[in-house]
Amino acid sequence: MSLDDLLGGVDRSLFYRYNGSLTTPTCNEAVVWTIFSQPIRMDKKLVSVSRLSLLGPRVPESQSPTVPEVQWSPAPEQQRVLVAAPQQPLEQSHRPSGDITGLPNVLQSSSAHTVDLQSGPALIVSLLSSPARRVVPRAVLQSNSAYGTTWCYHDASCGPAAWPTVVSPEFCNGSRQSPVNIDTGSATEDSSLNNFNFNNYNSTSGLTTITNTGRTVKVALQDLTVSGGGLSTTYNSLQFHLHWGNGYAVPGSEHTVNGMRYPMEMHIVNMKQSFNGNVTLALADSEGLAALGFFIEVMDGDATASPASWNTLASYLANITNSGDSANINSQISMDDLLDGVDRSRYYRYLGSLTTPTCNEVVIWTVFKDPIKVSKDVINRFNSTVHIGNDTSILMINTYRNIQPNQEVKTTVDNSGSSITLASAQMAIAAIWAFTGF
Repeated sequence: MSLDDLLGGVDRSLFYRYNGSLTTPTCNEAVVWTIFSQPIRMDKKLVSVSRLSLLGPRVPESQSPTVPEVQWSPAPEQQRVLVAAPQQPLEQSHRPSGDITGLPNVLQSSSAHTVDLQSGPALIVSLLSSPARRVVPRAVLQSNSAYGTTWCYHDASCGPAAWPTVVSPEFCNGSRQSPVNIDTGSATEDSSLNNFNFNNYNSTSGLTTITNTGRTVKVALQDLTVSGGGLSTTYNSLQFHLHWGNGYAVPGSEHTVNGMRYPMEMHIVNMKQSFNGNVTLALADSEGLAALGFFIEVMDGDATASPASWNTLASYLANITNSGDSANINSQISMDDLLDGVDRSRYYRYLGSLTTPTCNEVVIWTVFKDPIKVSKDVINRFNSTVHIGNDTSILMINTYRNIQPNQEVKTTVDNSGSSITLASAQMAIAAIWAFTGF
């Protein structure tokens, strides 16, 4: 008999993770705990047999009947008395859940991310704002199987429609939720929305790892920052992830423009640099996070494997087909490569939320007007390669939240309109001169 035999039927790609301790004295806090989502199923008769067959500690001598004593004494100082005290079945062999005093309560799962906000607006914040018991509320416990305390995209019981009522009612039914439809006719121009400064976005070592989280594909970033763009301070770029539908023909962007949904959307997640990665501070600040949204649309013509940067990125999907899989990015691609062709001076701005539970309303959203152009075959790799669990689970498709109530949207000042007007006026004057013979 092997351990695989004992663990038969358990999907070991689905699990929770936290840093804890031994559960018996001396209770050393030196353990990385992994709790698997799916239980081992056993006939209840076997459970009863196990309980009755295991004997607990001997009954104290004061409670035991008189029994013969067995003595051995090669020397007085080594004398021992062995008492054959009765034993009872082993029961209640667990430690009660303990309190975590003065520490944030953190939990991570195979389909979630750590509290350094590595999953961003599609992130899972596994954090409580105050000390709490190790038994974590359901808005914090997360995996990608539908076990009541989870959130997902693929099942009505844990999908977006259930987030405001069942999964995370504290925030997901708030007043500034994301994503939204951007009505271009209602967006007001704001001259304070100036150009961004994308620091180190040309670095070919800025992309470090790519991970299948069970709900999206996430790429971790290092040593990149953004500032300007109407932001009040510098933000560290932590990661980007993607949302998609079911192939290029079934769109899956989160935001829409005048009701139109794009095939995919990329979110770059940023946290105020002054917080030094402190999630508690970020979640307590209404502008603690800045998310940069880029639409992805089909490239014109019949091009394949294009652009090269996106083809390279998509090539890593074959290495992360199952939830929890991760791979190092060794290719020489930069964020500037992935954003090539986008005019980053033209964008929309509104105050919103994370687009996944717990839907905290702490995000400054920037949605860029120009889309990234990607060939059909590259787009199709996302919905046809990665799974929400192991390789027997369903493919990851339609990974977006439904549109939320409108917010006030501002936009950068578009100078092209006034230039066209001036040019038109000049042409009209020239035409008049020509007609009148001047």
